[in-house]
Amino acid sequence: MSFLYPGILWFSALIGIPIIIHLFYFRRYKTVYFSQTAFIDEVIKESRSRQRLRNLIILLLRILTILSLVLAFAQPVKKNNNASKPSTSNVFAFYIDNTFSMSNEGERMSLLEEAKSKAIGMIQSLPVNTKYILFYHGMTSSPYPLRSSEEMEKQITNIHLSPITFKWNHVFNTFKKINDASGISSNTIKYVFFSDGQKYALDNAAWEKDSSLVYLFLTSPAKHSNIAIDTVWMEHPNSIEGQTENLTVKVTNYGDDDFKSLPVRLYINDTLKTMATVTVNAHTSTTLNFAYVNLHTGYVNGKVELSDFPVTFDNVYYFNYKVSNHIAVAVISDELSPYFQSFFNSDSIFTVSTFSPKNIPYSTLKQYSFIVVNGLNDLSSGLWSTLLTSIKQGGSVLLISPTKEKILPLNNLLKEAGFSLELMDTAKTFLSIPSMESNFYTGVFTKQEERATMPWVKNGCSIEVAHGLVYDLLLQYENKQYAILKRAIDKGTLYITGFSFSPKITNFMTHPLFVSVLHRMAQLSIKPTLLSYTLSPSMTVSVDADSVINDGVLELKQPKTGWSVIPLQRRLYNEIVLMPQDIITDDGVYQLLYQHKLKTYLSFNYDRKESEQSYYSSEEVKRFLEDKGRKVLTVNATDTDEIKAMVSNEFHGTSYWKWFVLLALLFLIGEMLVIRLWKN
Repeated sequence: MSFLYPGILWFSALIGIPIIIHLFYFRRYKTVYFSQTAFIDEVIKESRSRQRLRNLIILLLRILTILSLVLAFAQPVKKNNNASKPSTSNVFAFYIDNTFSMSNEGERMSLLEEAKSKAIGMIQSLPVNTKYILFYHGMTSSPYPLRSSEEMEKQITNIHLSPITFKWNHVFNTFKKINDASGISSNTIKYVFFSDGQKYALDNAAWEKDSSLVYLFLTSPAKHSNIAIDTVWMEHPNSIEGQTENLTVKVTNYGDDDFKSLPVRLYINDTLKTMATVTVNAHTSTTLNFAYVNLHTGYVNGKVELSDFPVTFDNVYYFNYKVSNHIAVAVISDELSPYFQSFFNSDSIFTVSTFSPKNIPYSTLKQYSFIVVNGLNDLSSGLWSTLLTSIKQGGSVLLISPTKEKILPLNNLLKEAGFSLELMDTAKTFLSIPSMESNFYTGVFTKQEERATMPWVKNGCSIEVAHGLVYDLLLQYENKQYAILKRAIDKGTLYITGFSFSPKITNFMTHPLFVSVLHRMAQLSIKPTLLSYTLSPSMTVSVDADSVINDGVLELKQPKTGWSVIPLQRRLYNEIVLMPQDIITDDGVYQLLYQHKLKTYLSFNYDRKESEQSYYSSEEVKRFLEDKGRKVLTVNATDTDEIKAMVSNEFHGTSYWKWFVLLALLFLIGEMLVIRLWKN
């Protein structure tokens, strides 16, 4: 048995007060005169002995009350065998999980508020001179230097939910770097983890061996309930004015309860566009579709929203895209083809420029979204190089083969793209679509005619592909050889045909399939807009360098709040890469500005991995830690006072001060009963 505050034992001298009272108060007598004292003497003798016993009992009870209070304030403890010794060198490293999953409701409050309350309770139970390290998600200050108890309590109180997520290995590595930098011994540092134990965060395979002590405060929500908008996508990668958009929304129920007829709302440019209801059973996903028409050109900022509590960060999904009113087309041909002229002039969405091989504007060719090279008999290496550059920067090029006499010179250039043309039999053969399920034909045909008459080709060539090349087959000959191929090169697309568009070679230009295929190629030439980005410390945003001045600095601005920031940015060959890292902490649609002028919009959404209600139990996490050599003390207390008592017992030993307070009360009550019931 020992005392936390042995100096208080000096107050035991206060027992002299009741002794003095006993000596100078209880010994006072009154003289009473009687004519006959024989009987009275006998009564007085008996009364004095009873009075003396009563006074001694009262004195003893008062002395015991004072001694009990003194011992209670001295806090007697019995040391445990594994109790930690108080030392100024002890350092506690606190990790408080403040990710979005901690917004779930616990028994009395949110999991984050419970964790903060428990952390402050533990700090208050430790010696005042203890030093601390604090780590939580999205903290703006460094975990180092060491903090005092007052600094820890103040900073823990100000912790809020954060979209930034780190796995436990990152936390352990951060603490280790601080230890190495400050020279803290691994034997003196103790880890305290407050978390809900989400499975994605516990990357225990990456943890290093360590023999340190870990206090594990693992909590879980009182009820597993969360429904989220996981993602959205559009049927068409490109958007044109007047086009009907089909937006698909994926909704996932991560909880244990079924949701029926849950309203989901679609907003376009802050205006409610339409609403639908969805029914999602527990632990399942479903999709719903929104159809609407792009009435205007320009930027479209949208969001899909539902109502759910208490996990609300995943109730909204932001997206944006650009609606174009024209497609810039360049046609390079030895002779002006009436078929191309009729096709492009029939639709006002196309703005067409035609060039002969002698007047090609090489410097401005990359400004065209769709370039058609129609059977040039002499395709120069300079033009080929310009076309490849345009493709890599996001353009689309349709390369129509010349007559078979000019195939050899073209093959010398096509090798760079992994293609070559091989002569076929001169007999007439019909074309066919190898797969209507191809993404290229999505939305092109309303129905499939099994007996439709297909276009024919004679004196054509088959397209040979280098081994391992990734491509899409759009049309093939009857003998299954390749007629038209599509290949993605960097950001753009190359289309190549195995036959000339001469009327002597094929009737493809007069067939309805010509309009469908060419229109689809032109439509896909519009650069698709990435609907949204997921917020994370490693997030990067690529912006075409052509859209900004070369020496410019880009700025991100939240138009609703006016908040703005200049993120880290790096210029590459044909693009600027923005690295917002963790400076953007709020989801929403942001403006990308150059010199305060709008260049485009960018949408950011929170990472949905926090939505999943999947947790490890305390026993599982304890086993993971012990497998790495750590000593684990699992704390299941839910009340702050329980935690204080537990930590005090663990750190100092078993405390008995409450028992002595109880004894003091019993002695005091006993004294009062003696005084009231034992009359003189």
